[in-house]
Amino acid sequence: MKRLLLIAVLLTGLVLPSFAQQDGDDDRPADDIKLRRGMKMFIRQRLQLTDDEAKKFEPLLEKYLTELRDAHVKNTDPLVRQQKKAEVRLRYRDEFKPIIGEKRANRVFVEEQSFRQQIRNYLRERRERGGGRSGSLRPLKR
Repeated sequence: MKRLLLIAVLLTGLVLPSFAQQDGDDDRPADDIKLRRGMKMFIRQRLQLTDDEAKKFEPLLEKYLTELRDAHVKNTDPLVRQQKKAEVRLRYRDEFKPIIGEKRANRVFVEEQSFRQQIRNYLRERRERGGGRSGSLRPLKR
């Protein structure tokens, strides 16, 4: 099931590379935007969100991912970085609860880590097969 979901995400082009910058105010690389979109879709499916829940939850999830990224980038000390990221998670867990309930609010973080691990596994497998640069999200040529 996990494998199928990851393959679906990859096949829909959500993690295909594009080194061009996104138009508009957003200065994140297109890969980051596509990975976030894939993560949001993955979490939505894994938590089995209704359309109403997703409408309320997804903008909040986007803010959470942005703050988490900022906490990671702005803190060079590993312990401080870990603490800041934990503070972000605790704050957003409380914000997620009214929308999706306590149980699923806690699962957001488990599913986030699951998605990240699947992407790491996919990239590692590609490197082991000689599929290109380390960290590259380019699809294998068949």
